[in-house]
Amino acid sequence: MSVFTKKIEAFAKELELHMDIEEHFAKVIFNMDEERTQLVLIYHYENDNHDGFVEITSPVLKLSGLPEQQLGEKMAEGLLRENDSMLHCQWAIDKSADEPYLIATRCWRLDQMDLEEFKGTLYATAQIADELESKLGVDEF
Repeated sequence: MSVFTKKIEAFAKELELHMDIEEHFAKVIFNMDEERTQLVLIYHYENDNHDGFVEITSPVLKLSGLPEQQLGEKMAEGLLRENDSMLHCQWAIDKSADEPYLIATRCWRLDQMDLEEFKGTLYATAQIADELESKLGVDEF
């Protein structure tokens, strides 16, 4: 069992969360207010110098799914301004899938990430992504 798997399993147990955990990937679905759910994905990227990086991310929507009235410079500028003030996550575009997604995300070095950092980031990414989904009138994740 990898260091990532052991650490994420221990954190999930401590936080009493049901998580699907694999060798370099984990996911959890939170029940949010008003019967909404929010998916949070946890990726492990190995590195030769230490135990690697952990990316905690929560997708909001496919960029092609942005409502017409929300597209444009004003929204992009607003999200970038929010990045300056957010402690546990940032807005980003994930282009690793078949089409780009707007995500809330944060990376940590695995060997330096403790329970409080994990917990804060896990809950913050879910909450901020769900709030934006709600504002946009969608619930894709």
